[in-house]
Amino acid sequence: TSEIDNVVVGRTGVFIIEVKNMKGSILGDCASRQWSQIKIDQYDIEHQKEFYSPIKQVGTHIYRLANYLRDNRIFTHINGAVYFANRQTRVHLNGKENDIPVFTYKSTNALINYITSGEEALNNKQIEKIISLLT
Repeated sequence: TSEIDNVVVGRTGVFIIEVKNMKGSILGDCASRQWSQIKIDQYDIEHQKEFYSPIKQVGTHIYRLANYLRDNRIFTHINGAVYFANRQTRVHLNGKENDIPVFTYKSTNALINYITSGEEALNNKQIEKIISLLT
């Protein structure tokens, strides 16, 4: 099983959006399994914690959802993205993002464009069947 934050289904396809509401600086490499969060508390003390790469997390979600849809005779590409929703987050990534882009509060419009501007991939019947399977 997977705990998927958001699944967007529409004419341009299926999108898994992993949303993170973290403050501070996010440091990582797109290919790494672990990323770091560095933040300063109210007493000016720096705290650092490691967390599992949301790119890897989305990759797992895509794999599992694709298998589930395929088992139900729906054959479509699934897109993924990571969105850091907190306006106080600064993301610093090394490496190439591959097929799973990372967006921040400041690039919300780019995320919306990513979801809405692609070519039509699904018809109404496919959209309804996917939504039915997910609800």
